[in-house]
Amino acid sequence: MKRTLIIFEIFSMLTVIVGCNSRTPAINDIDANLAERLPEDQRDIILDETLAEIRSQRSVKKLPDGSTISTSVGPLVTNEILGQSQNIPSHTLTEEMFTQIFEAINDYFKKNKIPELDFEKTPLWKCIDPRINAIYDDEDKGVATGYENENILLKEYEANNKYRYIILVRESTSTPWKVIHEGTSYK
Repeated sequence: MKRTLIIFEIFSMLTVIVGCNSRTPAINDIDANLAERLPEDQRDIILDETLAEIRSQRSVKKLPDGSTISTSVGPLVTNEILGQSQNIPSHTLTEEMFTQIFEAINDYFKKNKIPELDFEKTPLWKCIDPRINAIYDDEDKGVATGYENENILLKEYEANNKYRYIILVRESTSTPWKVIHEGTSYK
């Protein structure tokens, strides 16, 4: 009976939140303990809506030299997303590293016959999806088995209205990044 009341309370709270708000509640709007008790498919729906809201605030700006830069509105929100890994390394990437990363991605796409990315039309972003960033918490690291967190870099991009992820690794902080996987999971 107590469990039934808790579930009823959760749905009542969600109804009030949805009814009193002009948008569906973001996962950050719901108490963490409450969200953890929701069925997984409902958590995924709320998480997907939160990610969509954050991603909608991104933009791409063209610089005078013809290059483009991807920007996000507001502060970096990766750590504010419920369920986000607290083990995401902060990579300091130089312009040279960015160029090398883009070349590695293009080479991987060509080699694996994946349609090439047009970086002006399809920008790459830091991965914000906690289901993918879970690689930093996973003991076996999925496709990045054997690599330490500081040597794993995740990027995301949108293709056909769905987000896909690119996993890059390096042997050490002094070696170049290489792509080892592209897809919708790190497993």
